Amino acid sequence: MKYLAEYELHSHACLEDATHNVLLKHPEGIYEVELREKSVNPGDEYSLLTAYITFQADSIDEAKELSEKHIKEYVDILTFGTNINIKVGYLLKLADWTEGIEDRQCYIFNKFPGDDRPYPLISNELIDSLEFLLKANISPLLRRALKWFSNGVSAQYSDDQFQYFWFVLELLSQIYKKSEKVNDACPKCGQALFCESCNEHPKHKPYPKQAIKHLLSIMISDYTDDIFDTLNKIRNALMHGDDIKQIEESLELEFSKYVDKIGQIAWVSLFNTFANSFEEPVKKQLNLIQVNIYSHMTLTTNVVLVFKSKDPDGPKIEELPDLKVSAIYDNKE
Repeated sequence: MKYLAEYELHSHACLEDATHNVLLKHPEGIYEVELREKSVNPGDEYSLLTAYITFQADSIDEAKELSEKHIKEYVDILTFGTNINIKVGYLLKLADWTEGIEDRQCYIFNKFPGDDRPYPLISNELIDSLEFLLKANISPLLRRALKWFSNGVSAQYSDDQFQYFWFVLELLSQIYKKSEKVNDACPKCGQALFCESCNEHPKHKPYPKQAIKHLLSIMISDYTDDIFDTLNKIRNALMHGDDIKQIEESLELEFSKYVDKIGQIAWVSLFNTFANSFEEPVKKQLNLIQVNIYSHMTLTTNVVLVFKSKDPDGPKIEELPDLKVSAIYDNKE
C-alpha cells in the first residue's frame, strides 16, 4: 500500500521567491517529499513549512513508524544542505495514497499536552535554592553537563533525550574517574584479561564507559552491573543507527522506561556534583523538584475520514480533508 504523511516543519528557511513547492525523490525510491510553505512572515522566529511524504507500507501502524523515520532523515539532509535550523513538528495527517481506489481513508491527528499544564512549580523557595547552588564552585564540566541535561528534558524525541542524558553522565564521569589504572576486561565474561607472555593482567587508564560505570556505582544506591550493561547496550545501538523499535525488540525492553531511568541518574549525578562543589561542607534545606518520568506523554486524538479523489490513479494533496478538534478540560474535582 502507498501512504501520504503530512508533517509540519519549523524552519529558519523558506522557499525561494516564486517557488510553489520543491520535490525530493529518494534515489532508491524509498520515499518522495514535497515541501510547501504554510506560514512565512518576515520577523517570525520560525517559518512553518509542510512536508508531504509518500512511501510504501504494509499497514497504518507501520506507516506511522516509517513516516517518522523518513521525515527525520529528510530534515537531517536538508539541514546539512542549508546549514539552517529546521525542526520536525507533529504528524498532522496520514492518508491512503494507493493508486486505483476512489474512497480513501485519512487519519487526522490532533495533539493536546494535557489539562494540568502549566505546572505551578516556580516559587520563591525554589529560586532561593537555585541561588544557593550557584554559590558552588561550578566547573566548566558541570556547566556543560547542565546544558545537556536541559537539552535532554526538552528534546522532542525520546532517542534524543537518551543521548543527551548520556552526555551528562559522560561529562560528570570525568570528575569522579579513578586515577589508578584498571584491568582490561574480557568482552564475554567481564573478567580481567591475562597476558601469558608478560605473565600479568594488562592495565590502562579508565576508558570513558568504564568511568561512566564507576559513576553509576557511586550515584545509584541499588546499583548492579545490569543497569550499566543495559544503558550501554542502548547507547551502542543508537550509535549504530538502530531505531527505537529495533532496540525494544532486540533487548526486550520498553525504551521510554530507560529514558526515565537515565534521566533520573543524570539528575542525581548533577545534584551530588553540586553538593561536592562547595569549598567547605554546608547544611542547607533545599526546595528542588525531581520527577520520575522524562519521556514525553501527549494526548492524541485520531479522527478517520473517508474522502474521494477525482482521479483514482492520481490523488491530489489539495483533496485531503481537514478537521480541527478542540479539547475542553474540566478541572473540577
